Amino acid sequence: MKRETMRQHTVGHLFTAMGGFTRAFHVSGATPLWANEKDRFAVETFRLNFPGVRLIHKPIEDLTVEGDRLEPVEVLTAGFPCQPFSVAGERLGFDDNRGLLFLHIIRLIKVII
Repeated sequence: MKRETMRQHTVGHLFTAMGGFTRAFHVSGATPLWANEKDRFAVETFRLNFPGVRLIHKPIEDLTVEGDRLEPVEVLTAGFPCQPFSVAGERLGFDDNRGLLFLHIIRLIKVII
């Protein structure tokens, strides 16, 4: 997309880690409104990389649209854990609790959109 096109879009980021998706969308001209991450080390790095983006430091299981005042966004990114399905993990799939975290993305989408 052209930079001018993305400039008008607002973005929310789940499982943001250090902000790879945030960086890509920001460079494209989009406006990141908020991000969520639970890992304290990733949070520290994200805050250094994006001091102007509202970051909610908590597990996605505890994140709520109303309670955390998540503004509606046009684009939602989510880099949820892949280890349950990857050779990098034990490939437990849905038997690994992390393999079910994508359900929280769906839960939030139903409310925020």
